[in-house]
Amino acid sequence: PPGLLRLGGALREAGHDVALEDLAFRLGIGDLPGGDALAAAAAALLARRGRPDIVGLSVMGATLPIALLIAEQLKESWPTVPIALGGPGVHGVDITILERFPAIDLVARGEGEVTVVELCEALTGGLAAASSVDGITFRAEGEVRRAPDRAMIRDLEGLPAYAWDLLPPIARYKEITGEMDGLVPIDSGRGCAYDCSFCSLGRTWRRRSRPLPAARLADEIAALRGIPGARRAYLCHDLFGADRAHALALCERLVEREVRVPWEVRARADHLDAELLRRMGSAGCDRVLLGIESASATVRAANQKGMRDDVDLLQVVDDCAAAGVTPILSLILGLPGEGDGELNESLEFCASAALRAGVNLSLHLVNPQPGCALGEELAESSSPIPGVPPDMALGAGESPAERALILGHPDLFSTWSLLPYPKAQLAEL
Repeated sequence: PPGLLRLGGALREAGHDVALEDLAFRLGIGDLPGGDALAAAAAALLARRGRPDIVGLSVMGATLPIALLIAEQLKESWPTVPIALGGPGVHGVDITILERFPAIDLVARGEGEVTVVELCEALTGGLAAASSVDGITFRAEGEVRRAPDRAMIRDLEGLPAYAWDLLPPIARYKEITGEMDGLVPIDSGRGCAYDCSFCSLGRTWRRRSRPLPAARLADEIAALRGIPGARRAYLCHDLFGADRAHALALCERLVEREVRVPWEVRARADHLDAELLRRMGSAGCDRVLLGIESASATVRAANQKGMRDDVDLLQVVDDCAAAGVTPILSLILGLPGEGDGELNESLEFCASAALRAGVNLSLHLVNPQPGCALGEELAESSSPIPGVPPDMALGAGESPAERALILGHPDLFSTWSLLPYPKAQLAEL
């Protein structure tokens, strides 16, 4: 998790002692049991690290239930230790979490590098002092209060270095997966300027996007050459190529320095052209995930995708193939506005693309998650459907204790819900 490694670096730079436990890694290697025993075992593992001054749990929508259960266990062991939640899973639900779950004392919203340092320093004056920290939602005198939003970091050049030593070696992670790919995520930029109905990312980042400066990003990709087990870089920012000059500058630096580390990105089809793709391929990019969502321009428009109507999606596939870049074509089936004709348009696009070039197809269902437009409009009428797994929470939330939380708080855990369509239609999709 590269974001957490940056938080570790920020705390260290400020003179704090910091420890990081990747509980997913611990589960993967067998140090933690799955099922209903997971929360108690995870809390016991953390307790063995020694009593801290503060505990932070980073969550996505899919890991929020288990994090809340772990927090309840920790609060029993350390009733006076503040427990904070952060990460993308708290967006839009910070107040609700504090109102319903007394084990959580604080929620950190938005970027954490500055917030976490200020919070640790403020807590020397007690939990009430957290009110002075921007970007914090907290409980005081029985009421939930929200400090002002944290201003986003203007220049990502100032981000701290990764504290790699806080986690097990990359090679140990690869032993769990059994794969030789050695794919390492890089915190290559932040935010999104769009407001797609099915995604909360744009709203989380207040419709702003910032790439890591090209020189710094080239350094972080090159640094993987010195890490055993690291063979590829995964640039996590969703909008590669939105700043075309930045993308070209990165490619130029990687070629000049002969970095020769394969890398892949996430991008929009309307941000890429044949020349940019050619430069990307020459610089080591060999795979790009394209958020197509639907081959129907009508469906994309109905869901605020914001893609230009003149984009020839099959031409983008051809341009990728010519550059030696494999496109991962990501589509969402069952978006509002999609009828049989629009669905067939998407499936025909997938078939045509696969006949033209080597592509990966990634087809999904809609999860009306908290914080996005579909979550706000349809979460209340949506529900989990037995036998139809939710893409954004596949494999998570399956223990009886987690299921009880999910079913008991459907508005908070709509990551597991599917749009209110007939079950037969969802099963077919």
